Amino acid sequence: MQRALVTGASGFCGSHLLDLLDADGIEVHTMGRSPAGQRYHVCDLFNREAVRKTVADVRPDWVFHLAGAAVASDGEELYSVNVVPAVNLLGAIGAVHPQAACLLVGTAAEYGIVQAADVPVAEGRAPNPVTHYGASKLAQTVAARQFSREGCRVVVARPSNIIGPGMPAWLALGQFVARINDLVRNGGSELVTGDLGSVRDLIDVRDAMGLFWRLIRCEGAAGQIVNVCSGVGTTMRALVGVLMQAVEAKHPRLGLSFKEQASARLGETPIFVGDPRKLVGLVGALSLRSLEDTVRDVVLADLTA
Repeated sequence: MQRALVTGASGFCGSHLLDLLDADGIEVHTMGRSPAGQRYHVCDLFNREAVRKTVADVRPDWVFHLAGAAVASDGEELYSVNVVPAVNLLGAIGAVHPQAACLLVGTAAEYGIVQAADVPVAEGRAPNPVTHYGASKLAQTVAARQFSREGCRVVVARPSNIIGPGMPAWLALGQFVARINDLVRNGGSELVTGDLGSVRDLIDVRDAMGLFWRLIRCEGAAGQIVNVCSGVGTTMRALVGVLMQAVEAKHPRLGLSFKEQASARLGETPIFVGDPRKLVGLVGALSLRSLEDTVRDVVLADLTA
């Protein structure tokens, strides 16, 4: 039986990846501080020897490194969390089990701010992150490329905005659903948002995890940075519109509306749409869920009111 080792398995993406691997008959092992799955290995990812021992014990065919942080108390924490565990993991694979293929998760935030004329954004665009999150993930990517040159079979998946059931409240759609839950519980009827004019490339978490699984098994992907995206731009205004329709379908008597207020955040990217052509060239044609189906599933799963 083939064996996978997953970090960050208790998170939003990790839980969906575990479901996918289990369904495919893969023996799944997880490692980290938060228990997840049936075969969980307690391991401090900052402890190089502990990581090496876990990799040696499991001897996985596939290693998915999903652990990391998008928000933290300061930039120093982001660099620590997003770089050191990845370096320890890749070092352990190279030292004790170089046959394993590894996928590291980057982010479209590594590209930084782009203009409308620059989209769709391909992997060849020079990265220029404008946040510590994007910069720390780029540092992880640079480290992965170095390990690749040393013989490690590692691919960096660079996803666009992942959405889907169970998403955390600090992500836009998850935040909107949390606010609607509060409105319903407290008798409100108006969802107040910030500026919804930004454009995002949205991809369902289940589709993204499926593409991660296809990428890690693709021989041609080793040593590559690959956008995992839909290639379609959606305004946040359109996303909220679809959300309100899905909420109305579930609770037709709520009568919710939304009010948009102008706002701006440091490091906010007005537009991002990824170029999926490299991805398609590696794994074949994409078959992605519609935005309406994804948002419907989010509402059914996460709208508790």
